[in-house]
Amino acid sequence: MKRNFLVFTLLASLILAAIYTTTTISTQSDKPGVATPVILASIKPVQLIVQAIVGDAATVELLLSPATNPHHYQMRPSEVKKLHSADHFVWIGPGMEVFLPKVLASSTTPSTALMDFVKGSDDHDDNPRQADNHANHGTMEEHHHDQDTLHEGSDPHIWLDPLLVVEISAALAEELGHKYPQLQAEFINNQKEFSTSIELLTNEFRVRLAKPEKRPVFTAHNAFSRLAERFNLHIQDFVTQSPELRPGAAHLQGLQNKIGSLTSICFIQESPSPSTYLEMITKSTEVKQVSVDILASNILSDRNGYATLIYGVLSDIENCSRL
Repeated sequence: MKRNFLVFTLLASLILAAIYTTTTISTQSDKPGVATPVILASIKPVQLIVQAIVGDAATVELLLSPATNPHHYQMRPSEVKKLHSADHFVWIGPGMEVFLPKVLASSTTPSTALMDFVKGSDDHDDNPRQADNHANHGTMEEHHHDQDTLHEGSDPHIWLDPLLVVEISAALAEELGHKYPQLQAEFINNQKEFSTSIELLTNEFRVRLAKPEKRPVFTAHNAFSRLAERFNLHIQDFVTQSPELRPGAAHLQGLQNKIGSLTSICFIQESPSPSTYLEMITKSTEVKQVSVDILASNILSDRNGYATLIYGVLSDIENCSRL
């Protein structure tokens, strides 16, 4: 009896082990013997772009929580470990994630900076692991200049230009396809579908935002220059160059004078909390205010996530600026 019990226990253990092994292999990849790559994205918009390209062929994880300000951040040891253990890392570049170059310089994880795919970008970095010279590149000084004087590549919010993202996604699909040749055809096909949907969405909003009767648009911080250029949207001014910086008194006075001469304005901010300076600079002017989720905090991480993000941002701006 005791021997039969031991045999039964052994057989049960072997069956459970086989089930566990089969389940583990099937979750790693649909292709036998091929492990699913783990691609880590720095911020949520990057995750959505990568997800659109790789689909279900790779696992796309997120380094920073969606609500985290990516300009200046102190990484926790668990986040550094997560970066080191990923198969590939995708980020915007040192002009956005200012804290990352030094971390990447000591990491063996292959990485891709999306700004490297932007023509004329001054955020270019051929070798992210030797990017110490760029560590302070994105540090923003407290000064104000009109957005029309911004040179190409200075605004790191590249995901807010959907057609630029289409170009970037093609280059990223090619790069990842070379690294994972068994998935190359799937990446390219996904990118083509992504390109078609985003181009249609862009054309739709070019028409919708072209109506001449608009409220003058002001923004809380200078994040929308690429979007404005793509959709021919004139942004009158912004409160601060970066959320971490306090605007100077002279700049606030200039904003107050400019807004004071207007009957009604559209004010765009990224946080649902009211802008600290909004009441000060608007006074008697009517303000239609909208909070735009440019970091995709509330967007589902799937293949349609980026399209959902852009549709939401453009719809909010359309509704805010419409008279």
